[in-house]
Amino acid sequence: MNQVKTMLIAPPHFLYFNSVGIPQLTGYLKSKGRRVKQILADNLFYDYFMTEEHLRKGFSHLRTQVGKGLKEEIIDDIERYILPVHKSIIQGNSPNKDLASQILKKESQIIQSVLQAYTDFKTKNTRIGKDRFHLNHLIIKFGLRMCSLPYYPTVIDPMQGITMRYDPLKISDIEEAIKDAEENPLLSFYEEKIFPQLREYKPSLLGVQINHESQIIPAFTILAWVKRRLPQTKTILGGSLVSYLKDQVAEIDRLWDYFDFLGAGMGEYTLDALVECLETSADYKKVPNLLYRKDGTTQKTAFQKVDLNDLSLPHYDESKPKPIIPYFSSSGCYWARCKFCEYPYHHTEFGHYNSKSVNLVIEDLRQIKDKFDPHLIFFCDSDIQPGRLEELSDALIQEDLGLNLFVWIRAEKEFTSLEFCRKLKKAGIGAAWMGLEAGSQRMNDAMDKGIQVNDVEQIIRNFHEVGIIANLFSIVGLPGETREEALLTRDFFTRNGDFIKGDISISSFMLSTYCLISKHPERFGIKILPPEDHQYLYPILDYTIDKGLSAEEAADLRDIFRKEFNDSSYTEGKFFISTLE
Repeated sequence: MNQVKTMLIAPPHFLYFNSVGIPQLTGYLKSKGRRVKQILADNLFYDYFMTEEHLRKGFSHLRTQVGKGLKEEIIDDIERYILPVHKSIIQGNSPNKDLASQILKKESQIIQSVLQAYTDFKTKNTRIGKDRFHLNHLIIKFGLRMCSLPYYPTVIDPMQGITMRYDPLKISDIEEAIKDAEENPLLSFYEEKIFPQLREYKPSLLGVQINHESQIIPAFTILAWVKRRLPQTKTILGGSLVSYLKDQVAEIDRLWDYFDFLGAGMGEYTLDALVECLETSADYKKVPNLLYRKDGTTQKTAFQKVDLNDLSLPHYDESKPKPIIPYFSSSGCYWARCKFCEYPYHHTEFGHYNSKSVNLVIEDLRQIKDKFDPHLIFFCDSDIQPGRLEELSDALIQEDLGLNLFVWIRAEKEFTSLEFCRKLKKAGIGAAWMGLEAGSQRMNDAMDKGIQVNDVEQIIRNFHEVGIIANLFSIVGLPGETREEALLTRDFFTRNGDFIKGDISISSFMLSTYCLISKHPERFGIKILPPEDHQYLYPILDYTIDKGLSAEEAADLRDIFRKEFNDSSYTEGKFFISTLE
């Protein structure tokens, strides 16, 4: 029997820390004695572009545009990126009408500033303090924008990865993008950094993860190459976005040209069983949570829930000094009733809330502490029950690990206790995300959110008093919300702004294909507009509504609120930048 060689790839997306999905899968397969290699492409990708060579290519492209007097939108965009860091990297000059020319005159000086900011990130990372880290973030963001110019209109961003003019949800756009050497910077990057590893390793099974829309084109760029160059390699596509869209993906025949299998939900048992199946030539029916094609039709195997207590510590790559380490101790949501959310669907498809024992979590955290001494452990759990969080806090206090933790919670009554919040802080919880959703209690009740607005207000104040950084989500335009009710959300942030030291994330309502509202739109006065193109993936649906704010009105209010409560110079990432010392 030939041992299957598995390779798992997380396509590039995010600069500051990697997804936990591929490391978790790698750790599990290794614990089962499987031969596996992982590639977390984020680190390689940003290292590849943040060089003097690529920065000078960007300046050369900008110089060409200024000389031709063409594409003013490019120049306007670059000027917008440089303004927040102008004083720091163009000393002795003030912004003026001819800022693009000023940038070009200071090319070498600016390049050195960008490279120094990236060097600080790679070698010092969080040890430089909040203000310098924030400034470096903006300088790196500008530098990546310059590196993107030769691929215009493609943009490389430290938070969003790659954004192209191609729609990653439209099949024909995906197919064009993966062949477009002029606008797809992945082709040169992969040819130098990823494809050689594939050629050398020659995996029997390749798994590619898609957690975010920005990873779709990067993933299919890899899959298309593998199908051409390594036709004997079996390929499986997985990740959280694939799990939600699996039924849509499975129905589009053209997409099956790029992969052999789809993994649904958590992939540990799926990959282990698939490897066994490939080694023994067994029937794919024995592999749980798998979709594949047979005789031109899609086959779907039985669902099996992954027991988190079976999982080993994720196989993290050697990381930056004082890194941010992602970790998850549970899957699903223990509430799973919010009508605007996909978690009720998640529970139907992938099993209910599932958690790892606190004793095993503590052992994992101890190993992470010993190996990485991280600045921050970012819990990826959708939410942690107050009772479980208290049990975890008691254990952390007893173990005295000295960790800084970031968690996601629901604004439950328990957090209105100041003593409870003090315990959380003592345990090392330095910051938390929670959903306010709406400043209107009527709207939260209509969405079955299960929280009280007054409690959220008290929790914010408690967190502020004990030193836990509060970060809040909110949604404008939930079905049936009036303009007056939406303004209650603004009022909430106005009177509580001094106590919210993290991020205020304000979104407009988007109708998820898989939320409870989509299942019964008539109950909410919504009419779903049928998709016009069936060669398109639809995570979000267009709609009209009888009462309350329209989608357009909600988006307008969202933009107004963002201007009022988000510091545009602070940019994305405030939620973890704010945790720095």
